Amino acid sequence: PKILKDIGDGCGEEALRALKLMQEKNVIWKPGIKDSLAVNVQYTLPVKFQIKEYTPPPPYTIFQGDSIYLELETGVQFQGGDDALNIFLATETMYPDSGLDSCLIGSMKSELIVKKDGSVQLLESVDYSNLGTDFLFEVIKLVPKTAGKWTPATYEGKQVASIYPIRVEFRPTNPGCKAAVDEYEAALIEVENAITLHDEGKSEEGIAIMDKAIATAPTNTEWLYFRGVMNLNLKNNDLACEDFQKIRDILTYPWYEKWIDVICAF
Repeated sequence: PKILKDIGDGCGEEALRALKLMQEKNVIWKPGIKDSLAVNVQYTLPVKFQIKEYTPPPPYTIFQGDSIYLELETGVQFQGGDDALNIFLATETMYPDSGLDSCLIGSMKSELIVKKDGSVQLLESVDYSNLGTDFLFEVIKLVPKTAGKWTPATYEGKQVASIYPIRVEFRPTNPGCKAAVDEYEAALIEVENAITLHDEGKSEEGIAIMDKAIATAPTNTEWLYFRGVMNLNLKNNDLACEDFQKIRDILTYPWYEKWIDVICAF
């Protein structure tokens, strides 16, 4: 095959590539016939190009038969606002007895599906602090208590189901754990300072602060992740890989599992 007329912008090359692909895939043509015999024929094949009209993707995804909207006009709101939500979570979250002896402290990030009627469904929880199943069970019991306290999201003037993230904090209240709680709260402030430094382009200073915070909570996978990202920013891939591998060891399925092998390959 050869190009007889080219409209430009790579169309001729693409037509030629497609025709050569016929040979590679052993596409057989029916030959021309003359005097009852098959003969070689020069054949001009028009190849048409047409610009298809762009069809935007739908503003939602399907989950268990429900449409979960990703594009919104107004987002989900807890009745009374964020302050009311934080108070509700702090008041209604029960600390399991199994964590008192070890003074387990930390948080779980959960994603809720807030449906158009205001009902809720737990979509996913990430146990950043490796607290365990008893703490996860408390999150599962907590979520239904929020039903009816949400103003659903809207799209094109209608209420729709959408995803809303919440963070559930666990702090033991027994006096014997006060020192551990105080140390954790101080480390939280340091982590926020480290992230601010990283955002300002001062990742090395941020890592130094993160090192101290992680020393107080070595299994906090969220903090390990933050430090890993900072090391990636500085191209310290080996150090980043160490943090990500620690997270893999701690969690059954890290939330960024698919990235780990790629990062640690370099």
